[in-house]
Amino acid sequence: MAKRKDKQPIKCVVGYLQEIKDMNKSFREDDTIIVYRGEPAVYSTPGKPGIFREEYLAKDKYFEKNILLELKANKLTRGKNYLEMAIDSQHGGFPSRLLDVTYNCLIALYFACVSRPENELKENEKNGAVLIYKMNKAYCPTAGNALKNYEKLVEKPDCYLNHHLFSYNHKLVDHIKLNPRIIAQQGGLILFQGLEFSPIPNWMTKKIEIDKDFKDVIAEELEKFFGISTSFVYPEIDYAVDRIKTRAKSIDSAEVSLQNEINLCIRNEISNVDYELSQLLLLEKDKQQTKIVELEQRIHVLQQDLKDVIREAENVKDVSVDKSRIKNDYENLVCNYVKSFKSMMSKGFEPSFTELLWEN
Repeated sequence: MAKRKDKQPIKCVVGYLQEIKDMNKSFREDDTIIVYRGEPAVYSTPGKPGIFREEYLAKDKYFEKNILLELKANKLTRGKNYLEMAIDSQHGGFPSRLLDVTYNCLIALYFACVSRPENELKENEKNGAVLIYKMNKAYCPTAGNALKNYEKLVEKPDCYLNHHLFSYNHKLVDHIKLNPRIIAQQGGLILFQGLEFSPIPNWMTKKIEIDKDFKDVIAEELEKFFGISTSFVYPEIDYAVDRIKTRAKSIDSAEVSLQNEINLCIRNEISNVDYELSQLLLLEKDKQQTKIVELEQRIHVLQQDLKDVIREAENVKDVSVDKSRIKNDYENLVCNYVKSFKSMMSKGFEPSFTELLWEN
């Protein structure tokens, strides 16, 4: 996770907004979506969905399906499909593979300052944190691709979507509820694939710490000046139209398929490689070469994982992939890495290339 170097924890709303403004200048990119998550303590593993905190899926890969069906049987959800049921379970406090986020940085700040009553004593003694995530696309919760994606994860835990190769294909599910009685809430959910937790990568993440001694002050400012308190507010329909139209432009309508998951995986890895190379200059000299070796090993493992998935696909009915495209996309990733690496050679880096090109 990208760290704020030599900066003190936030002590007021004004300082927080300035930090958000400065962060957006360097972090936000064209065609990306920025979402925020507030956590009342700086956890060793931030941004972790509830279903992975107790390793429920590691103990029983059908746990998620069982809990959703129990919710349905006990009339605790009106969801018509697994995704809608999971959204209800998330809001009801049940464990799910969904992570709550918001488009509103002030709502995230509120959650970083205010704990649940049962956790107040423990968490009020710790700094809070606002996590900022940079997402490439959003998925509509009522669209066929999002529904099929979640159905496969739940119904068939051994399907390709739960392969560890795709556990870093984190997906933003755009989730807007309209209620004319309430003023404004801007919410979303990040879907985590896989049977084990894979954190959102560093190149997609930043963190702002909130001073524990100023949580109450900030919470008072949020309520006094912005009306943000324990009573959440939702957007009136008149004001929601423009936001919905804007978000619709970023909705991913791609069909759920193994090929598309592989494409997304490689695109994400290209961004990760670019990020890791940009961080080399921030490391001490003796750690730079170690980091290069680790990065090349990661790329080499990606090649092996891609080949494993291709082999598995050959034995699955109605699943096909374009081997030649996968190979070309992977080699483009390697070429991009080599090009970026060579541009740094003058800065004192020593080459340490492993066998990265695709081996037939």
